Amino acid sequence: MNRLLLSAAVLFSLTLAARAEDKTISVGGNTFKVPAPWTEGTPTGMFDKAALNYPIEGGTALIAKFSEFQGGAGGIEPNVNRWLGQFEGGKPETKREDLKFGDTQVVLMTLSGTYLDGPPMSSQKTPRPDYTMLGAIIMNADTATFVKMTGPKADIAKAADAFKKLVTSPFPAK
Repeated sequence: MNRLLLSAAVLFSLTLAARAEDKTISVGGNTFKVPAPWTEGTPTGMFDKAALNYPIEGGTALIAKFSEFQGGAGGIEPNVNRWLGQFEGGKPETKREDLKFGDTQVVLMTLSGTYLDGPPMSSQKTPRPDYTMLGAIIMNADTATFVKMTGPKADIAKAADAFKKLVTSPFPAK
């Protein structure tokens, strides 16, 4: 009887683990794998199609927001410049990585400085010193997908690897 219960418990836990690995979200024609510790969030912005939460021990969960725009949304460089402009003085510390997966371009950005937080197209922004933005621009033939996560620099550093894994999950590993 004990072996039967133990076997059932192991099988149940393997089933749960398999289900956790099966979570995905689709935005802009891309299907993103959502591994733990990411959890589904609630889109709050006017352009948000999806949101995921990343827990920070002893802190507030970070939110990765996904949006999509048909027609490419003006291209990569204008959007990189728009993100730069979301920091006080437009001169954040910047790291950029350009990737290519077949015909899909992916630009990963890490921007750090005083982030100007607030709704898009609003002049009412709250300066957030020592903040970092992780961003991904994913350009398919006819759709631009944006993934953006902002927060205190130390917290974002804890999530940086998980963010990169998340935003490149639709593509085959190199």
